[in-house]
Amino acid sequence: MGLSAFGGKDSPICQSCPLLNQGCLFLENRRYTLTNERLIRADINSIHPSSDDILILDDLSIENTHQITVEINDVLMMVGKLQLRADHRLFKILRPILVEIYKGLLAVTTEKHRYGISHREVVELMPTIDELNQLIFDLYSDDWLACDNVWGTPIYHYEMINGIPEATKVIGENFIAPSLIDLRNECYKLLENYAKFINGLQTPEEKQQAIKDNVIPPWLPALIDCLIGNKRINLRIDNGKLIITKLSKRHRNIIKSAGLSIALDATQNKRDYALSLGISLNEILEVSEVKQSTPNLHIHIIKGMGRGGKQRRDTMQERINVAINAIAKRHQGQNIGLIDHKSAVANYQDLGHKLGYWHKDTRGSNQFLNTQVMVSVGHPCPNLGQVAAEYQTLTGYFPTPDQRTGRYGGWVNRKIKAELIQDVGRLRAHLRPDEQLHSYLVADLDDDTISATRLAYPTATIIIEDIYDIAPGAASKGVQTERGIIEALWSSVKSGVVATIDDIAEQLGITKGGVSKNLKDRLGIGFREVKKSLLLLYRAINNKSKLSELDSDALYIALEYLPNVVRDFENGQITPADVVVEVVNTAKAYGHRQFRHILAVTPIPILCKLWGAVLTFLPLKIRQELIGLPDKLIF
Repeated sequence: MGLSAFGGKDSPICQSCPLLNQGCLFLENRRYTLTNERLIRADINSIHPSSDDILILDDLSIENTHQITVEINDVLMMVGKLQLRADHRLFKILRPILVEIYKGLLAVTTEKHRYGISHREVVELMPTIDELNQLIFDLYSDDWLACDNVWGTPIYHYEMINGIPEATKVIGENFIAPSLIDLRNECYKLLENYAKFINGLQTPEEKQQAIKDNVIPPWLPALIDCLIGNKRINLRIDNGKLIITKLSKRHRNIIKSAGLSIALDATQNKRDYALSLGISLNEILEVSEVKQSTPNLHIHIIKGMGRGGKQRRDTMQERINVAINAIAKRHQGQNIGLIDHKSAVANYQDLGHKLGYWHKDTRGSNQFLNTQVMVSVGHPCPNLGQVAAEYQTLTGYFPTPDQRTGRYGGWVNRKIKAELIQDVGRLRAHLRPDEQLHSYLVADLDDDTISATRLAYPTATIIIEDIYDIAPGAASKGVQTERGIIEALWSSVKSGVVATIDDIAEQLGITKGGVSKNLKDRLGIGFREVKKSLLLLYRAINNKSKLSELDSDALYIALEYLPNVVRDFENGQITPADVVVEVVNTAKAYGHRQFRHILAVTPIPILCKLWGAVLTFLPLKIRQELIGLPDKLIF
């Protein structure tokens, strides 16, 4: 119900407690502990520090919000309660709101709205303030025009002065026609006066029923509060439920009441922490320790599996299972931990690995201390509806949940990065320096997230791998076809008899159009460009001659232009496909014979980096065959 129940001998809650007449030993023991103990370990919800206390918070997730869920039955019960009131005008005022909520709960289902609808969309369903004010005037206009004072009568605060009650100040006004604010306040008053409906002789079930029968549920005043302009209240409808999210200050007030609070959190952002507490950045002193060395930790970032979201097709889950089995085969005889979304964990019950799920077992957990390998599947993106609601309650800004841009987007992305960093930390590599530990992040992570992981574990080895190189069967059908085309083409280049597109299509059992479309869709270049780039670079690297007698233009291409292409590629300004196009276009401009001479005098490191751009398209086993060049030159 969201009620705050008071305690003590006069409390109807405490009156029915069997320990009331035994002296409430728990309360006595708690009072003694809080008064006499110098170091107390407790849950944050059970402590009330004073300005003399130091509060140490270890990896605390501050709860900033309180949620109220409203279902169709709750709306119908609310309608019934309002209709039974002596004054039906309250029901008539609120009826348009309740009708729109009822219609919204019926219409917004997972079949039509996979992720529900956000705050902006819910508010658009509701009647406007002007429409509600007009309805209030229509219902109360007769009483208002017939009263003695249309401006309302003042409400005074009285004090006893010389034994005589005297009005000392005006604390409000009674209006014949209530405003929306008056309606909200009246609902809150009904919520607060629950104690007059219950007593100590009632059973807990009878108390609950009495409250349900007589008290306005907290969602109605919160809903009115939102509609009249409170920007710190979020509304969303998801799967047939209206979810009202309000700002909760409980944790922040507990923390701020201490004389000094120390938050121990390796992934907390100073600005985000200040936002959670509602304080200035100047009130927080950030202290960092030297990062512990973890050269025994190997972080494998596995690309090619998408984001691995919570809602997956069966075929996607089958690919993930193939990938997990391939990784397990790499580490036979070692203990393996497996993290995935809660909804997917049931798929791994028979694998024999230690299981956990995101946002629960990835923070503050030591259950993976005896594992040498952690496989973490998917992108730990939180429920965007929930985090958007939290962001609105903290800032008053209405974000669109799935548009992660601006400050809201940065806030969400920092949560994701923190979750990944905490996940890698479950292996506790700094506590096990003599063990070689491996953390596999099976998801397509962006460069910023990879960089954040590098900064968090600067002495660990970061390895970026394609899922095809670990488990070809786990790659998408498009990738498997692409790699099949290139493998077949590579074999023909090595044999000296370069295959045609017809040969490749026949070998793979697809059409010529399928070959061209696959390469165009996936690499942005056609079959001919891929074939030419493979031929030119392969022949150049195997060319033993040094032809130095080139004209100035050709030397410029070899010594300046191609190095500039490599530099742009390394800086991320162009893609591997762009490199291939540059190579092919330059070859066309100079002719293949002259271009081979240019490549022959191009510095070997530059040539290998050009080749490395082409190798981006190639499977690992082909890269390993590359004419014996050192890996560091190739990659």
